[in-house]
Amino acid sequence: MNGKKVKLEYKLKQGDVSKYKTLVESSTEITEEGQTKSISSVMEMMTTQTISSVFPDGSMKVEVSIDSASLKRDGEEIPVPSVGQTIPMKMKKNGEVSQLGAGGAGSGQTHASFPENQVGIGENWSGESTIEIPGTDKTVVLKTNHTLEAFEKMKNRECSKINVSTPETTIPLQEDVTQTILVTGTTYFDHNEGRLVKSIAETKTWMTLPTGQSVNTLTKMIIEIEGDKKVESKDNAVSFGGDFLMPSI
Repeated sequence: MNGKKVKLEYKLKQGDVSKYKTLVESSTEITEEGQTKSISSVMEMMTTQTISSVFPDGSMKVEVSIDSASLKRDGEEIPVPSVGQTIPMKMKKNGEVSQLGAGGAGSGQTHASFPENQVGIGENWSGESTIEIPGTDKTVVLKTNHTLEAFEKMKNRECSKINVSTPETTIPLQEDVTQTILVTGTTYFDHNEGRLVKSIAETKTWMTLPTGQSVNTLTKMIIEIEGDKKVESKDNAVSFGGDFLMPSI
């Protein structure tokens, strides 16, 4: 088993439809003059993904519809205006999002999640994502490292368990304000059917303002496919389609 190698790539087909659940939990601590204030929020979202077309090179046009969402901040319900919206995307087989939104904005926004070659347990690969700094014309490059840790069962699927991490990176938000970000996570990818099964990402950010105020935030996001894969029988093979598209971390 140790010598096993797999090709990690999306293998979605035109017409595939699937549902995913996303849970985002966030806590922020704001410290000023020795006093600390805490803010917490929880968001749950259900999405439906439809593969509207597949191009000759294997890249896919994806329509992600936000079916429902709820957001609570410190226990108070907050309206989520994006419910009912559909976000069009174009994604390559290696996970790179080449277009985001109806106008094709966001080209090159995320790096390839997977390497070109087959990989086995213990092998590493990396990529870089360029993100825009809000309110400026500046960008920052985030490097992401991946390691294939193991082959594990998840939701009745044989998956590649991939550890993902972004090293501590400083982002200049304003002339005298910088934010530091650190990301760790785990991805479970069905390498046989070529689809995401589960993704767990934990993001830590912290910054200090010129006033001396500090803001520290911890965000945990879990995305997972709805339902377990049905076990195939010899007489009646059942397929389970779909994959949720998330920008690579």
